[in-house]
Amino acid sequence: MRRKHNVWSLIEPEYEVKGKLSWAVEALKAAWDLIPDSVKVALGGTAGFATLLSVIDNFTGAVEDAVYAGALAVTGNETVAWWITKALMLLL
Repeated sequence: MRRKHNVWSLIEPEYEVKGKLSWAVEALKAAWDLIPDSVKVALGGTAGFATLLSVIDNFTGAVEDAVYAGALAVTGNETVAWWITKALMLLL
């Protein structure tokens, strides 16, 4: 049986908030090991993930829209970006 992880338990409470969605960036960073390998490959590994997090941190809309925009910026494919967004939103 697979153990369920709570992303919020992985985040240290001392983090300073830099942007509106900085909490989402920190949660996704902490959840990197929980992200399915297929999503990591579609994102282009850690370099693509860093790009996605940068887009999210500077976004002013809803979290899901920010994740989609970041995934689209990395992959350039709307369908792949949608699937990546849905996979990552499960962790938030």
